[in-house]
Amino acid sequence: MRVNNLRKLYGSNLVLDIESLNIERGKIYGLIGDNGAGKTTLFRLLTGMEFPSSGMVIHDDAMKNISALIEQPAVDEELSGYDNLKYVSILCGYKHDKEIQEKLRLVKLYEERKKKVKEYSLGMKQRLGIAMALMNEPDLLFLDEPLNGVDPKGVVEFREMIKSIHANGVTVVISSHILSELQKLATDFLFLKKGKLVKQLTRSEMESFQSEKYVINVENSEEALRIIECMGGNAEINCEGNVVVEMTDLDIREIVDALERSGVKMREFYKQKIELEEVYKDIM
Repeated sequence: MRVNNLRKLYGSNLVLDIESLNIERGKIYGLIGDNGAGKTTLFRLLTGMEFPSSGMVIHDDAMKNISALIEQPAVDEELSGYDNLKYVSILCGYKHDKEIQEKLRLVKLYEERKKKVKEYSLGMKQRLGIAMALMNEPDLLFLDEPLNGVDPKGVVEFREMIKSIHANGVTVVISSHILSELQKLATDFLFLKKGKLVKQLTRSEMESFQSEKYVINVENSEEALRIIECMGGNAEINCEGNVVVEMTDLDIREIVDALERSGVKMREFYKQKIELEEVYKDIM
């Protein structure tokens, strides 16, 4: 799927203005943005739930089905989980129970399939909504804040579920405020700000986006910081009392040698892992 000059206005209010966006087959995209950035509006336009004010959404000819869970699952709470899926199955043209049972097992709801949905937790309803979205065997799946109300155990189960869905050939686009989970799942990251796509990064690009940083664990952090700054280095002390050095013109070996010559006892140093949250702060 690709987007050309996609714009959406509500009255005179321009809420989305995206010049270009490509969603490639076989990836998991993490859509990131503040509340009101236009994430849900983008999903509604890409799935055909709303029409753009101008611009185009162009589908790959080989793509057969799109599915989405946007905002909240459209479930009938007086029906069981199984019957909700049966209803969607009929709409999709399926007649067999096998597909329903497969989806219930995939989203870890098989044991609760006979319960009325009104007895489900919020996280269970979210998983049922995903199962409903999978009933038409989509090539492309959009999930809008699917982790809302999900407990830590459910978050882990969700991660494994998405990996299974992706392994079955489904391209997935997920929006979430839980950046640590997106970092574990996504192959690509889309950053949306005030209706505009401000950055699109692959995982490898994201990991090299920030300046290289090293964490140095020393006995006297204040003295180490003074020495590094005298060398022209850019450093700070983090909440754990370690010195974090941003690599610019200096080499880490130069810094380590200087600390050793000055008698600063060093316990260890290591390259800091790039966190999606830090990249998000830099971009936004």
